[in-house]
Amino acid sequence: MKKTVKYFLFSALLIVLVSITTLFSLGFFNHEKIRKRLVETIDKQFVQTISFKDFSLSYLTDFPRAKLSLQGISVTENNLKLLQIRNVDVHLNLRHLLNKKVTIELIKISGVTLQSNIDSLGNKTRLLTLKNKRAESDTTHSSFVIESKILRLTDSHFILENRVKGNITALYINSADITWSKADSLLFVNANVEGKIDSLVANKKLLFSDQPIKINKAKYCINQKSKETELLEGEA
Repeated sequence: MKKTVKYFLFSALLIVLVSITTLFSLGFFNHEKIRKRLVETIDKQFVQTISFKDFSLSYLTDFPRAKLSLQGISVTENNLKLLQIRNVDVHLNLRHLLNKKVTIELIKISGVTLQSNIDSLGNKTRLLTLKNKRAESDTTHSSFVIESKILRLTDSHFILENRVKGNITALYINSADITWSKADSLLFVNANVEGKIDSLVANKKLLFSDQPIKINKAKYCINQKSKETELLEGEA
C-alpha cells in the first residue's frame, strides 16, 4: 500500500512539473495559450489519457505567491479510470519565478480516488507511463530549479486490489501534511496523517474495517540508493 501511495505522489508531482514547465515556456501570462500548450504537452508525453475540467492561474488571490490550480484531473487508459483528483493547488513564490527559479511553497491535493489492481495474470496497473525517454528528459530537465517542500492531502481514497491473492486494502486519508528535505542520497520526510482503513481483505475474507489510523509527528529517513526506510522519531 505504501508503494501505491508513493507512486501516486510521484504521478501527481509529475503532472504538476509538466504544468509548471508549460508555464515557463509561455512566459506566465497568456492563459489560453498555457491551457492549450498544457493539453498538447500532456498528450505528447504520456501513454495514458490525462484530462482536466478547468485550469486557472492567479497572481492576486494568494499574493505574494502565484497560484496554479487544476480541477477535475482524470487519468484513464483503455476507458478504465485509474486516477481522479478533484483539485490541485500549487502555491509558487512569485519573486523567485521572475528570477527563473521555481519554489513550490505549498501543494494542496484534495478529492483523490485511486484504484490500483493486480489482475489474475499478475499485471499491475501503472498510473503514468512516459511515451519515450526523450519525453522524460524534456520533462525533468530545465534551466531552472524546482524546490518542492510541503504537500497537503485531504479527503482522498486509495484502493489496492490483488486479484491473484484475493486481497483488498481500502484506505481513506482525511488529512495529511508532509514535508521533506534531502541530504545527498538521503530523503528526510516529516508526516502527520489522520484517516482510517476502510477495509482490509485477505484471501477474500474481511479481517477488519473502519480502523482509525494516525501518524503523529513522524520523521522518516529514506535511503534512495538502498530503498530502506527508517522511522527516526514520532508515532506511526
